Amino acid sequence: KFRLHRLFGLLVKALSEPKRPLLICMDDLQWADMATLELINSLVEGNSLEGIVSDELPATVNHEGSCMLFVGCFRNNEVVGPGSLATYIQKMKDCKTITLKEIQ
Repeated sequence: KFRLHRLFGLLVKALSEPKRPLLICMDDLQWADMATLELINSLVEGNSLEGIVSDELPATVNHEGSCMLFVGCFRNNEVVGPGSLATYIQKMKDCKTITLKEIQ
């Protein structure tokens, strides 16, 4: 699980930089499974590359922070229950490195 998060974190870093930000857009997140929600949360919190020393990164990967915009769409009337999208939305609201904007 953590290797997958790290792999996606490296991919985001490789594809994004301040002059070339990456946009990730996902629809129907109310149907996402726990593994997908954990991966999204890891990417947007920026902790998918924790513990990696910059010398361990491939030469093609930017050693600075990634520039990513994540847009997630969901039906708010279907976001309930333990371990659901609502739990991860609250985690993102509590995270200091994420700016969360809700559009209705």
